[in-house]
Amino acid sequence: MKSMKGTLALALALSLIPRGLVAHVAPMDAREKVAASPDVVVAVVEGRESRWDPWHTLIETDYSLRVEDRLRGHAPERLTLSIPGGTVDGITDDTCVTVRLETGARYLLFLNDLGRSALSPITGAAGGMYREIPDPAGGLVAAGEGHRPLAVKGQAVRFVDFVAAVRALIADVETGGTLESPSAPQIPGNLIVKATDRQEAHEKFVFQDLAITPIFVRTLPADSPFSPADQELMAYWNLYGADVFRPTPPAGPWAWGDGFFELAGFPDDGQMTANFHRDWGSLGARVLGVTFSRRSQGIISEADVALNPAFDWTLDDKVATGRNTTFSFREALLHELGHVWGLQHPWETQEVDWDSIMNYKSKLYHVHTLTADDATAVRRAHPGISIHDGLISSYTPLLDEINRFPQLIPVRASVASVRRGKSFNLINPIKIENPGTEPLSDLTVEVYLAPQQLSFDHAIRLKSIAVPGPLESSAVQTLDVGKVTVPRNAPAGTYFLAFRLLDPQDEFLDNNGAWSSEDVKVKVTLK
Repeated sequence: MKSMKGTLALALALSLIPRGLVAHVAPMDAREKVAASPDVVVAVVEGRESRWDPWHTLIETDYSLRVEDRLRGHAPERLTLSIPGGTVDGITDDTCVTVRLETGARYLLFLNDLGRSALSPITGAAGGMYREIPDPAGGLVAAGEGHRPLAVKGQAVRFVDFVAAVRALIADVETGGTLESPSAPQIPGNLIVKATDRQEAHEKFVFQDLAITPIFVRTLPADSPFSPADQELMAYWNLYGADVFRPTPPAGPWAWGDGFFELAGFPDDGQMTANFHRDWGSLGARVLGVTFSRRSQGIISEADVALNPAFDWTLDDKVATGRNTTFSFREALLHELGHVWGLQHPWETQEVDWDSIMNYKSKLYHVHTLTADDATAVRRAHPGISIHDGLISSYTPLLDEINRFPQLIPVRASVASVRRGKSFNLINPIKIENPGTEPLSDLTVEVYLAPQQLSFDHAIRLKSIAVPGPLESSAVQTLDVGKVTVPRNAPAGTYFLAFRLLDPQDEFLDNNGAWSSEDVKVKVTLK
């Protein structure tokens, strides 16, 4: 079993947090996640009870735990975790960091500082809990969020082995190891922890309770550097759903629990404490933003969005999609507005191999785009809009065998550099979607080399491709670009790959262009 434990420990180094940067939580590598968890325990949930917090501002659920094993820290044998969210007298509160534990179940939990009042006592929220479940083949195995078994090489991982692997990872972190030192087991690079037993859902998207539309949302102040981008993002959702959002001016300081839908902007620790008696740090490590929502009798009666002022934010898509620590305001808020009207993360209930603004994505793809799945979801919830619209992306989604949401696989050049007048192939397909209501036909994709990302200025056209059709409403298809030839008169330089979807009937052109990320470029040489 030593080799298996080593395999799992290395797999955990990859699987404890999502790769890339995500909409709500800036990423931690495995060592940082362990460092952010003073206590790591195996515990059984013996009871749960929902209640108002002492200030009657937020409903919380208390989970009573019996600690069986301490992998890290000195947690007491009996432990109560107070987690935001729950139902009292027909009123339900929820947040982006809410998790639910089941009575009688055994979990391995990564925990934040137990001595601090925290909105997210579990590090990484749902990403910090692993449950023991029965294996249909016999025995007890480890499962991630959604009760999907974890597996190595297709074999379900016994819960006891998973615990041992986490223990080894913690010991390695505390002793300053790397898990890849000569003394560590030699692990093949293709062994990873993955979710198995895919769960099919009736719909890809997930929503239950909805807000009554139109939703009057108090916007950011007019003098905010991010205004009127917030209103433009509401209008973007309205392209596909009938009269979902109606922006209204802010009225006084932000207040949770007042029955209004509000964009709180970037409230500081003082404002967070005034509303929740907890600061940003209590939400857990590296939380970027959160939506607080309240539901009553199946209706969302309030939803407030707050973004963390500790991070740098921008409206510049080039900066937001770069390898830096500045985040896209538009990407984050477009995601949160989905929560405001009632849309949930699809990967909380199923494995996801399709694109959605509600997925977590690598920061390189924070381009604030509503996909066919998002458009179909809001149209299903709030019908009445007709639109002729196509969408193109420079990547395709693929089920991530480590995470619950897809990796985005970019189209790439088969060579790093090419002489002008010569040819090369594009490997991996691009994606074409129909987020509109009308079938798309007679579509054309133009392929370019672009000197600037997110711009077609001075771009060099390489090829035109007819898209097989028709493409029905909500449909998605991939398109292989294949071989392209660089014109003989192309200037030498480094270029992005760029793609433009042509349709003379398209009513929304902002999603008709796509560019490769800064990691995907090709150099054109004179000789």
